[in-house]
Amino acid sequence: MIRFVCFYLRIVADEERQVDEYLAQRDRAVDADVDSASGEDTGTESEYDDSECGDRDREGTVDSSDGGVVPHRQPRSAAPADKMKDARELFRWKDNQKSLAVQLWLSLGDGNTATQTNALLDSLASFILTGYGTDEFSSGLVQFLAVLGIDTQTKRLRTAKNYSYILAGVVYCVRVLAVEKILPAAERDDQTDEDREHFLDMRQKY
Repeated sequence: MIRFVCFYLRIVADEERQVDEYLAQRDRAVDADVDSASGEDTGTESEYDDSECGDRDREGTVDSSDGGVVPHRQPRSAAPADKMKDARELFRWKDNQKSLAVQLWLSLGDGNTATQTNALLDSLASFILTGYGTDEFSSGLVQFLAVLGIDTQTKRLRTAKNYSYILAGVVYCVRVLAVEKILPAAERDDQTDEDREHFLDMRQKY
């Protein structure tokens, strides 16, 4: 389950990074427009400046065949690979799962252990205590487990003996987390029959 949490928090962090980059690009574009507008207001003196001719001579090379000027070509830098693109586009969020994941991500910076624990439990419970109807892959957790079933070395599905123990660990964690969410350990001494019935209903439902 730790790997699952790290996975969807990486998606949240990557989306946050993309927003920051977009805002930075927008600010740079606005600054460039302002600089361009202020440059136009300085007049037309520089249009006939001798130094500009010298700059043109330095910026280009003369083609001996026709006397034209061939500008130097700057090599284009390759765009960095977007390793999280598929994860962002394919991961399926439902209901309030994404907002709870964002709350968990933000809580990691405040240093409050109790807040972080509650945010982690709420976020994981949103993936556990939810239905998916006839579309199993509408569940982000099921999606993750399906990908986890692929052997990265052979690029094939894992064999049963190399995958069943992973599922067993996930099932155990899911049960512990679900019980803690429905019947918090700190409140079990005050558990009522109504609480027990609610637990049994949730267990049957999910």
